Amino acid sequence: MENIRFLCPNCHRILEADPSFSGMICRCPGCRTEVVVPPPANRQPPPANIVSPPMTPPQPPPPRVDPARGALQTAFNFYLWFTIAALVFSTVGGIVCSLLDGFNSFRGLISSGGGFDVDAIVSQIVSYFTMMALCLAPGWLFGLAALIFKCILLYRCWALVPPERAATTPGKAVGLLFIPFFNLYWNFVAFLELGKFLEAQSGNRQPRQLAQAFSIASILILVLGCCCNMLGLVVTVLEILMMSSFLTAIKRWKHWV
Repeated sequence: MENIRFLCPNCHRILEADPSFSGMICRCPGCRTEVVVPPPANRQPPPANIVSPPMTPPQPPPPRVDPARGALQTAFNFYLWFTIAALVFSTVGGIVCSLLDGFNSFRGLISSGGGFDVDAIVSQIVSYFTMMALCLAPGWLFGLAALIFKCILLYRCWALVPPERAATTPGKAVGLLFIPFFNLYWNFVAFLELGKFLEAQSGNRQPRQLAQAFSIASILILVLGCCCNMLGLVVTVLEILMMSSFLTAIKRWKHWV
């Protein structure tokens, strides 16, 4: 006689027993639940209390992260921190250099008795420039690093602009900034044209306004003299604000925020 086939009410495992065990209690080998062996039948109907496992709704795919967002943010972060470090070290180095120069001048005046000594003056000039280079070297190094990441950031900003809407290519936008005197005009292309495009895409006027102010202030440095430290600080602050507004406008345009 054919074996009896039935289901475990706990784990729904198909069990099989000899007809002689009908009415007896057995244990399910899977979950160890005690089950009464049903009587044999030609067709054993499935138990009515079978509960199908709950259906889990399909999970939506994880949102796609644009790799350009991370690259742009990383370049801006390095540019910002290197620029701040350059400002701090340049300011501290300038103060230390001025104090040491004043001390050396006073000491030289005392030692010479007020006389005019050409060798002492030459030696003092050489020591002054050597001391200035040593004091300002960290600021120059951080400034060079900030310039590199500024160029990377500008290149990546222009790379996001569609070619049919771009006033220049990313390579030209960065490369032509290193041509002396011509870069004063090129600021209005590399920065101001990018600011105009981002203003049209994001509806924010800050990129255009800050780029315009930065380009004009860069010309004023040449007209008023490169030694105007206060104007140089203003241009640096304008540059940081301009780059930050570029990043914010791109995030709004690309729906990254």
